[in-house]
This record gives sequence, C-alpha cells and structure tokens, in this order.
Amino acid sequence: IMYLGDVLFTLNIEERRVVRSLEKVHKKLANAKCNVKFNNICIKEDLTPNYIRNSSRREGPKDKNEGREALLSENEKKT
Repeated sequence: IMYLGDVLFTLNIEERRVVRSLEKVHKKLANAKCNVKFNNICIKEDLTPNYIRNSSRREGPKDKNEGREALLSENEKKT
C-alpha cells in the first residue's frame, strides 16, 4: 500500500503545490455541497433562523439615522 504522502514526496515542489491546490479546491467543493444540502433540509423543515424568515418581509432603515434613533429611544426607555 502506498500512501499519498509517499507519492507526494516523489514529486517536485511545483507538482506538490498543484496537488495541494487541487486538494483545497476539492475540500471547498465538498463543504459547499454539504452546506447546500444542509440549507435545503433546513428550509424544507422550516428550521431557518428568525432573521432569515423575517428578512424578506422587513425593510431596513430608510436612512442611516433611522436605525440609530430607534436604538437610542430604546436605550432611554431602559434607563
């Protein structure tokens, strides 16, 4: 049985970089596929977080001060 490390050891440095780069891309692709599968299951089972469910119905502040004003008035109520 030959291990991947033994095979890589026989390659020159540039070839090793190519192999390692391919490994990284393959890992990212596998993670992305798992993420898509997980997200689809969550959507199907209605397990998405509240901020995702509400984001399509909620509008953001009209200007940059609107959110700040609401936050300030909320803090004033606490004190």
